[in-house]
Amino acid sequence: MKLCRIAIGPYRIGLSPALARPGEHLFNELRFQTSGSTRFDQDGLTIMLEPGDCLVHNVSRPHSFSSARPSSYDSVIVPIDLIRLQGVPTEMLWARQIPGAELDDNAITAYKIAKTVLEDQPKLHEPAAATVADAIITLLQHSFSRGVVGAEGLTRPALMRWRAKAHIEDHLRDPELNIGQLCTVLGCSKRYLHRLFHEEGSSIQRYIWQRRLERCRQALENPSGQMKSITDIAFSWGFSSASHFTRLFKNQFGFPPSELKGRKVTRGEHAP
Repeated sequence: MKLCRIAIGPYRIGLSPALARPGEHLFNELRFQTSGSTRFDQDGLTIMLEPGDCLVHNVSRPHSFSSARPSSYDSVIVPIDLIRLQGVPTEMLWARQIPGAELDDNAITAYKIAKTVLEDQPKLHEPAAATVADAIITLLQHSFSRGVVGAEGLTRPALMRWRAKAHIEDHLRDPELNIGQLCTVLGCSKRYLHRLFHEEGSSIQRYIWQRRLERCRQALENPSGQMKSITDIAFSWGFSSASHFTRLFKNQFGFPPSELKGRKVTRGEHAP
């Protein structure tokens, strides 16, 4: 387990899908925002962190953090295996925000321990370090478990929807990705899955298209993507028709992919 205190100016950092490797960086981060505002994106989910909020997220999955102004946070990095040993479902390891006002006593106590160590004993050595780590992990595990049992902010539909989105994110490149495959993996009916996405004002197919289009746009904006054709990029993200891709892309972003392909996008610049 690692404890970090970070103060940073405007920034953008993260793990891109191209660099994410299954089986690597198997840790969860608990980030306690102490000042400023930070945007977090993972698996199609966007979270805005304000001072006092806590973020739980899987470090191994593609994600990004960005802030337009100086900010700071305290971070607790916990091996996923230590959390899973307590019987916490995998769904609980995916991104979720816990507003400061909703942190339970276990999470608050764990944070106070971490904060005390960071402030008073930045170079804590064994065996004291092991004792502190065990105490923090135990408290966090209780906090996670309470969230599962009490469904605090995580209803069954929300968990199922996140599971569906995570599977979609992991299989965006698969042209055979469809609702039937999702239902088989999740063990639910098509009607139930349609209802979950309808509650967010979307549909399963539309969500898949949007995520693929976002990935294609990122690839087209990446300088290395300039060496690939638009069709190659589209097909690499699960599309099977160049004309269909172009039509969807223009409907989503308001301009054709060829316009973006011909532009040089610099840091901080976005196509219209």
